[in-house]
Amino acid sequence: MLSRENFDTVDESGISPVSLSEALKITLKNIRFVLLFAFAVAVCAAAISLLIPNQYTATTTILPPSGDSRPGGLASMLESSPALEMISFGQEKNSPSMLYPDILKSRLLTEEILKNNYIYNSEGESLTTDLYEYLDEDNPDRAHKALLSHTEIDYNKKSGIVTVSITTGIPELSAEVANFYIDKLDEFNRYRRKSSAMLKREFVEQRLAENKTELAEAEEALKTFRQNNRNYLTMTDPQLIMEHDRLLREVAVKTQIYQMLSEEFELSAIQEKKETPVIQVLDRANIPSVKSSPARARITVLAFIFGFFAAAGLTVAGHVYSPGENRYDLANVLKRIRLVRTPEEQAVEIER
Repeated sequence: MLSRENFDTVDESGISPVSLSEALKITLKNIRFVLLFAFAVAVCAAAISLLIPNQYTATTTILPPSGDSRPGGLASMLESSPALEMISFGQEKNSPSMLYPDILKSRLLTEEILKNNYIYNSEGESLTTDLYEYLDEDNPDRAHKALLSHTEIDYNKKSGIVTVSITTGIPELSAEVANFYIDKLDEFNRYRRKSSAMLKREFVEQRLAENKTELAEAEEALKTFRQNNRNYLTMTDPQLIMEHDRLLREVAVKTQIYQMLSEEFELSAIQEKKETPVIQVLDRANIPSVKSSPARARITVLAFIFGFFAAAGLTVAGHVYSPGENRYDLANVLKRIRLVRTPEEQAVEIER
């Protein structure tokens, strides 16, 4: 029981300081009010949390590209020699999977994600929607930001695994969007991403087509010459012999170039396949059966704790007032609530 003497000494503001022990005694004395207040706050928080729609998160996981794009000799040297392992450290930074998060967040892919039609079931009825309609956004810029706010992309630097999580209020929609993200990433890698081998293959393919046309023209010119000079094997005219040799030589050169380009084209096509990172899906997104948010139990517990301390603070504040013109000055109340007494204050209190 607190003695009245503890509150006899006040400063000009009319408020006496309160120690931690006194604050605990005041709280315990009014524990019923504190608990009821905390319970009321928890009930209100629980009721508000019930108004928040359930959210469902679907997650898909991508493995890093398999294989080593370095030559076999160099790869084996790096594995067998600890002194050369530092060389591979810099090359790991160029892993294609490191680019996946930025590609997935790019405007190029998100536009495809937003425009795609998704099918889901609602109360036994099959519905179709795109994300512009679901997000209720017609503006592409705001829709892009809204989509990213529903998307979480994580890259594990150690394993190279990329995780894509989509959160919406519809379980089927979350799973469909997550899987469509991976499908568009695979399509981008296969058909839009330009590697050095792809650029080389495209150049060789173009040059091969040009050479094929040139070879056909050279062969046609030689054919025409021989048709017009059927005795070309026994002719003695020096000019005709030179013309025939020139046409024959041109066909031979074009044929040799064609063979060389054909071989180079095949090698470039093989190298392109090697350099194209194939998306390996470890886990495709399944339809979530458990909500990811809101965490109503956690919200209720935290609200109860907050209400308890708030009520305790109000109870202690109500006891530190003394009659005076600053009785309702909350700033002075908070300023004077002390958890630790100074030595001088303790000495004064002992003298009392």
